Amino acid sequence: MNTYFTALSDLFLENSYPPDAVFNVDESGFALGDTLSSKVLINKEDIRGFKKIPGRQEWITVIECIGASGVALPPLLIFKAKHTNTA
Repeated sequence: MNTYFTALSDLFLENSYPPDAVFNVDESGFALGDTLSSKVLINKEDIRGFKKIPGRQEWITVIECIGASGVALPPLLIFKAKHTNTA
C-alpha cells in the first residue's frame, strides 16, 4: 500500500493535476424484491460450494462518481434486461 500511495503522490507532484481532473468512482448494489427462505441439510464433509437461490429478487448496480473539486456526476443505474433501448 505504501508503494502505491508513494507513486500516486509522486505523480501528483510531477504533473500538478488540478482537483477537477481527479475523480473517485464507487460501485455498489442492492436487491429489489423478496427472497424465499428455506433450510437445507448437507453433509459437513461435502466441500462443494453452495449458494442461496433467490426468489423474486433482482439486483441493481449503482455507480457513483465524485471529483476532488466537489463536482458529482449523476449516478449510473444498471438493471437486468433482455433488450436494450436501441433506435
